[in-house]
Amino acid sequence: MGSVEIPTKVLTNTSSEVKMPVVGMGSAPDFTCKKDTKDAIIEAIKQGYRHFDTAAAYGSEQALGEGLKEAIELGLVTREQLFVTSKLWVEMNLAWQQKKLREFCNANGIVLTAFSPLRKGASRGPNEVMENNMLKEIADAHGKSVAQISLRWLYEQGVTFVPKSYDKERMGQNLAIFDWTLTKEDHEKIDQIKQNRLIPGPTKPGLNDLWDDEI
Repeated sequence: MGSVEIPTKVLTNTSSEVKMPVVGMGSAPDFTCKKDTKDAIIEAIKQGYRHFDTAAAYGSEQALGEGLKEAIELGLVTREQLFVTSKLWVEMNLAWQQKKLREFCNANGIVLTAFSPLRKGASRGPNEVMENNMLKEIADAHGKSVAQISLRWLYEQGVTFVPKSYDKERMGQNLAIFDWTLTKEDHEKIDQIKQNRLIPGPTKPGLNDLWDDEI
């Protein structure tokens, strides 16, 4: 699969504007344990990814940095083309849609990046996004995957998002969301999904000051 041109959002400060890709590649606590981390990063860059996410709580910064450094040395990308982010403990997906937080960010000129956009894996019980029967029906109607429906919904909310995958095919599928739309009926069904937070609070010491339980 060739490189995909990913839409961007413009971030403005007092002196300049920066273009932030709306979809990026996420990392996770097991990121540093993956022997194929560098290969996954290089493959992502080949497919068009320029936005990469990390977090101090994950301990993934070094592995990500080493992978990006190798990609730059190979001439695949320049540092100026890369957008590297960390995060506050603000989750967003179809099972935790963050309406209040989105309203706050929109009102204050803040670009929101959704982490855990495809929800949780087996270690935390059933995946309330990927295993949702209603979303499977919507996906079948569009000839898309549940992941693509989920990411398209996020895109239509005007946020950025960082799904995590090392799989070459799924990396490509996560970018194939920009040439079609969800219907009004789709959105009405999605609004009915039961809402609950995946992670009930900070899981690392020192993050309490970044946690807003109300939002």
